[in-house]
Amino acid sequence: TGSFGFLDDLPVSFIRKFESEFFNFIDKNHPNLELEIETKKELSDVLMQKLNEIILAFKNDFQKQIPK
Repeated sequence: TGSFGFLDDLPVSFIRKFESEFFNFIDKNHPNLELEIETKKELSDVLMQKLNEIILAFKNDFQKQIPK
């Protein structure tokens, strides 16, 4: 997520929390995603789109925790 700019607008002090909560979110809500990535051994356009949508949805909720 970091190398694609998804974290650019988050305060640095929230990056570790984002990563930790994101991995928990994936495990709980998208348990087959990791297996799909490992099985296919590549990020196809379809899989990248799915991953981007998951990241953006999580990030939208996560940002509500950050004080303005």
